[in-house]
Amino acid sequence: MIEKSCSMCHRPLDVEDDLLYTVRIEVRASLGSTTWTEDDADRDYLQELDEVIETIEDIEDEQIGDQIVQQLRFDLCSDCRKRYIQRPVGISSPRAFDFSHN
Repeated sequence: MIEKSCSMCHRPLDVEDDLLYTVRIEVRASLGSTTWTEDDADRDYLQELDEVIETIEDIEDEQIGDQIVQQLRFDLCSDCRKRYIQRPVGISSPRAFDFSHN
C-alpha cells in the first residue's frame, strides 16, 4: 500500500479511503513587456545578449533553472484543502467594502 501524508498538516492519508487533493503550482519568471517602442529599434540586442551570456556563465545551471521556472506539487487532506482554497497565496481573500450609510 502507498503511504502518503498531507503536505500541510502531515496527517497520514489512506490512499484507498481518504479523499486526496493534489495542488500543482508553477512559478515562472516574467519576461517583461512585449510592447514595441521606437527606442527598441535603436537597442543593441546582440550586446545585451552577450552581457546575459557572460552573467549566466558564472551561475550554476540549476540556479538558472530555478530562477526561470519552478514546479511544485503538494498532497492535501480535505480539511487542508479548504484552508488552502481560502488562502492560496497566504493572504485572506479581499473582503467586501463596508461603506457608511450617509
